[in-house]
Amino acid sequence: MKNPLFLFLLLSLFSFFAKAQNLVPNPSFEDTVHCPTNQGQVVNAKGWWSVCQTPDYFNECAPNGNLANVPNTLFGHKFPSSGHAFIGGQQYFTSLTREIIGTKLDTSLTIGQRYYCKMKVSIANGGLLGASGFCNNFGMKFTIDAFSQANPIAINNFAQIVDTTIIRDTVGWTLIQGSFVADSAYKYLSIGNFFDNAHTDTDRILNGWLRVYYCVDEVSVCTDSTCLKTVGGIANISSDNSVSVYPNPANTEINIKTNGIQIEQIEIFNALGQNEKTIFHPPIQTITTLDVSQLNIGIHLLKIKTKEGNYSKKIKIIH
Repeated sequence: MKNPLFLFLLLSLFSFFAKAQNLVPNPSFEDTVHCPTNQGQVVNAKGWWSVCQTPDYFNECAPNGNLANVPNTLFGHKFPSSGHAFIGGQQYFTSLTREIIGTKLDTSLTIGQRYYCKMKVSIANGGLLGASGFCNNFGMKFTIDAFSQANPIAINNFAQIVDTTIIRDTVGWTLIQGSFVADSAYKYLSIGNFFDNAHTDTDRILNGWLRVYYCVDEVSVCTDSTCLKTVGGIANISSDNSVSVYPNPANTEINIKTNGIQIEQIEIFNALGQNEKTIFHPPIQTITTLDVSQLNIGIHLLKIKTKEGNYSKKIKIIH
């Protein structure tokens, strides 16, 4: 006879993982149908498509120079929040233009169930067609019906998850998260700005036409708040303590401390996304010390590649 305690633990473990399951397929856009060869090819991210206009798919597998490559994209120098891919789209323009992505959830939502949602976003303000400003109201919208470029989703000033703050970070990734109780058996998820220009707050980087372009990575929808710690098994790099950098602000040196993770590569970028320093295969230690005395004063981004994924950390240099 099987041990009752063993069966209880097994059922409890199964229940935990069932509750923590991410309902979003291909949540970090790592799985490809084909590598993108140009802009407007979101359909090449497996399980995703356009529900309004022509959003873009960026992946490291895209050849250099074809505008869909990571990190050298059409819209500036940008690394994913994790992994090797992300999606982007225009979320505000002088005319009412929205580039919105959509997917079918693994299972329909249950009426009366609370769902916990999150995603990472970052503004693209460089390259040939970079954004000229920022906006708010980026969000997640759940629907019963499917939409497409031929039958676009409505811009009707509503979404279940909405960030009302104006996101301004052009280097790192900003976490958007929230929860709601499903009032219908929603099957589909769309991501973008579902508010018209009159209901969207903006700010400018440049004069002229106001154009806002945001990138998306690490999308999650689940029934238990514990599943928000990871997305598809990939660490949330903004809050993950596996890698730490200190002192911050720094003068001449910084220390990179890991919890037993093997570092393969470290890259340092300035606020314009320009690579200032690359270190391949540094010594495998608990703490690695880097000389930053030659870096300019200001904010810099560390991209740390490890055996377990990529980590991004901001540092401030104050010589």
